Amino acid sequence: MRAFFIFKVMISANYEHDWIVIQGALERVFELPTFSAAIAFVIAVSRIAELSNHHPDISISYTKVTLRSVTHDQGNSITLKDHQLAHKIDAIYFPKA
Repeated sequence: MRAFFIFKVMISANYEHDWIVIQGALERVFELPTFSAAIAFVIAVSRIAELSNHHPDISISYTKVTLRSVTHDQGNSITLKDHQLAHKIDAIYFPKA
């Protein structure tokens, strides 16, 4: 467990994000103001996923969008690809002013 913690800290220094590990995957719930905004957010996430060739699991419940990311070709484990994807998705959810 300690090795994972050190790895995560090193990754976080370059790819900061607010995702948490749940059942072996990076996960985050995003709350949007309307259903239409949630759908627009999912479309934006899909564009990032296609460009990254790394696709999260997506669940939509009205204004809440839950994203889960693991690297399937690495034994369904969390890899650098997942941290990079989380960072990119956070950047569209929290755009810099």
